[in-house]
Amino acid sequence: MRTMQRSFMGVLAVTALTAAQANVKLDFESLPEGPVATPFEDQGYRLSTDNLLYATHPGSAYDPESVVVAAVSGTSIELRRADSSSFALLSIDVGGYTFSPWGPAEALVQFRAETTSGGIVARDFTTDQLQGAETVSFGAEFGDVVVVRWAQSFGDQAHYFDNIVLAAAVPEPTTVALMLAGLAAVGGRARRLRRLT
Repeated sequence: MRTMQRSFMGVLAVTALTAAQANVKLDFESLPEGPVATPFEDQGYRLSTDNLLYATHPGSAYDPESVVVAAVSGTSIELRRADSSSFALLSIDVGGYTFSPWGPAEALVQFRAETTSGGIVARDFTTDQLQGAETVSFGAEFGDVVVVRWAQSFGDQAHYFDNIVLAAAVPEPTTVALMLAGLAAVGGRARRLRRLT
């Protein structure tokens, strides 16, 4: 029993360490101010769109604190790994603004992701009407996806985004259960071998 407990704790420690090391943050700090050429690739991830993306820097009307990428209303944005493997979307900073009158606005941004099993998961987020972005956190359902798409409805308002936090895909519960069963079997075998020697 102790061997199994140690094995389980070891697996948890390795998983936590791997997850902590695997996080990637797309902060767009390297982009010059102006239109963003798409597809845009950074740290093994590819961002593409059917419309214009625009990078703006601190002190802008969007966000006074960091580089952000603005998307006009109706723009559909797609995020995937450059090698087409699966990943986890942990969070993204999103803010809304309006052209008339210029300033912060309420904007509904709809996120849709395709999982490795072919399912679709969704998360809708409405920004507040305050200056600066808000962090949108995603749950376990966005833990093993192959592509994430988001868009916002047409109108006077638009949205901007920054600090996309991504990680290696989190295994589904059945995969973890099979791995733990295998470890338990190895632990039991090791215990039996120790008794025989």
